[in-house]
Amino acid sequence: MTKFEWAKQIDRLSPVQIEQGIQGCIDSGEKYPPTLPLFVKYAKTEPEILPKSRRKVY
Repeated sequence: MTKFEWAKQIDRLSPVQIEQGIQGCIDSGEKYPPTLPLFVKYAKTEPEILPKSRRKVY
């Protein structure tokens, strides 16, 4: 994946989805960054089905 492909895909996400994607990366505990499809999966996961550790109280 190129930076351009990442930028194109991230541009389609809302700020909340980007935050969810980043939090998903953190919560995964993986040593390396995710693939683009995995990041998008984290970003688009609905908050209702997220583990409590990924839910924020606003």
